[in-house]
Amino acid sequence: MARQIDIVSLYPKDMNIYGDSGNVLTVERRLALYGYEPRIHAVNQNDPWPDHADIILGGGGQDNGQRKIIEDLFRRADLLRSLAQDGVPMLMICGLYQLFGEYFETVDGSKLEGISIIGAYTVGRDVRMIGNLTESSEQFGTIVGYENHSGQTFLREHVQPLGHVDADGCGNNGEDHTEGAVVNHVIGTYMHGSLLPKNPAISDFLIRAAAERRYGTFAPEQNADMRDELARLDALAEHARGGGRGTPTLKPRPRRVGGRRRACRVGNDSRLNPGRYHDRTTTLPTTPTCLTSAKACARSSSRASARSPRPRRRARSSSTIWWPAAN
Repeated sequence: MARQIDIVSLYPKDMNIYGDSGNVLTVERRLALYGYEPRIHAVNQNDPWPDHADIILGGGGQDNGQRKIIEDLFRRADLLRSLAQDGVPMLMICGLYQLFGEYFETVDGSKLEGISIIGAYTVGRDVRMIGNLTESSEQFGTIVGYENHSGQTFLREHVQPLGHVDADGCGNNGEDHTEGAVVNHVIGTYMHGSLLPKNPAISDFLIRAAAERRYGTFAPEQNADMRDELARLDALAEHARGGGRGTPTLKPRPRRVGGRRRACRVGNDSRLNPGRYHDRTTTLPTTPTCLTSAKACARSSSRASARSPRPRRRARSSSTIWWPAAN
């Protein structure tokens, strides 16, 4: 009998502008490789809530995205608080991390009340904290990702941060060297990237908590191919973990896509955006191990090939190209 795990993707329409859907795809893939049957439920404004919610994942968005979903979020606040207290694992990124706190005071002085699952409050500032980031976590070891936010979040005394950063001017507020928060099985963080493809320890924490809550135990049912694929994904994640602020980063050269060189701006660096532009000569992954899904990458590659009159060249490498994360 299939062991189903239900994943709720919370407000993907308005709170997913930084590629945080990669977190959903990563959990889905790893669940399948552990022998579970993942089922994804996208819950936007006014959508019905699924019968089961084993893992809840939410992403980041702009201030206007937060304002769009706030009324619907408050209608679901009692349900979400109840699920959090009952041990449902959750991961909230950036904008939803803020709204899972007590309140968010924007730069213009307006105040958005939160649903108070996480004991924290956020104050908007004129200066943004942007860049690749590495933090140390007692629970998860080294975490890497990318932050881009002007809100400064301050934790209440009883709340444990997800991790600590060494440098000033980054993390939750740029002052106390904390980043993110952990309350029971609820994780809030400013880390984009997407976060989970490069930090499998956090993925497995969510999966284990979900399986134990629903079935009483986390018991993978895997064959050799599934174990090998998980090991491959973990190796790719480890390879990608060299992009944190203050650590050596990959130095990509522009890659050709559809006969043109394309790059995007990340802070003061020009780097490729792996979510949009893949080298046409590079074999695409069969699983969503890069920063976006394999399906999206394949669609991008097929469109580029259709536009180009030149024949495709043989791939020089079968590996996915990983770059530091970018919003």
